[in-house]
Amino acid sequence: MTPQQAHVSIGSMDTQENQQQIESRITTLQAHLSTIAQHLDKVITENKRLRVVVRLAESELRKRRDRVQNLEQELETLQTNDTENSTNNESNH
Repeated sequence: MTPQQAHVSIGSMDTQENQQQIESRITTLQAHLSTIAQHLDKVITENKRLRVVVRLAESELRKRRDRVQNLEQELETLQTNDTENSTNNESNH
């Protein structure tokens, strides 16, 4: 074997090793990408679920806010009526 033949043979082994390393890295990266895709799907699903929860909570909050406003108006009306009645009773005596 001449030095040139030996160099070609070594170069061929280096190329083959490099190819195997690249293929191994590709396989590893594909596995990582698959895991990332699964996690992304889970995050998207959880995000959708939380959006529904928030929508329901906002709806409930609006209902309660409306109820409080109605009760405040009712209280104000009752207090106004009570004040008017007290004033009328005092003027009648």
